[in-house]
Amino acid sequence: MNVGYIIYHDTTECEFVNVNEALGKVWQLDYSDPPRNTVIGVTEEVVGWNGIVFKPHKVYHEVELSELDLLVVPGGQASRTVRYDERFMAWLRGWDSGKPIAACCSGALILAEAGFLAGRRATTHTLAMPTLREYGDVEVVDERVVDDGDVITAGGIMASFDLGLYLVEKFWGSDARRAIAHQDEYRDLEADYTAGNAARPRDAWYDGGHSSVHKRPADWLGASRA
Repeated sequence: MNVGYIIYHDTTECEFVNVNEALGKVWQLDYSDPPRNTVIGVTEEVVGWNGIVFKPHKVYHEVELSELDLLVVPGGQASRTVRYDERFMAWLRGWDSGKPIAACCSGALILAEAGFLAGRRATTHTLAMPTLREYGDVEVVDERVVDDGDVITAGGIMASFDLGLYLVEKFWGSDARRAIAHQDEYRDLEADYTAGNAARPRDAWYDGGHSSVHKRPADWLGASRA
């Protein structure tokens, strides 16, 4: 699966990193068809909200959207202005609406402006909900993750890891989600799988035989680009 992450100045860094953390474990734990990631910048260099500097693999106009299987759009303060970047938005609207696209936090505003949320249920950061409601054709709901078929949205900031786990389960199954949540010591808000087993021993966290905890996802990504 080829996954594209869109980042822009003042992106909230942890949002796309958290999604990538969950998806990156798919390869690390030996599940099939692991994601090959492309970080797509609106500009050649991106400075996040907290000052972290990113060097995207490509700038958006260098990317052929048809080569991607999933697109992820994080949020950030600049999502309020990026959605009015005409050239970028024209490129984004070229995304095949039959393919899955996901957003976290105020990234939902970018999807709404592009028309992907028309007639859909969606969520976003609490503080961005009034703005999202201005798009009268979007049903805004206060939920952690909302799946409306090929459009998936998540709440604010730390809901990004919930989004990552949700995408893991959607495309690789519940076993993968459980293994990744346990390895990352994440107390999943939907942790039905821990019911009655709160004292799960540490050596059982890597269930299903997926115990390659020292495999480095960056190695996989580098090899996939060779």
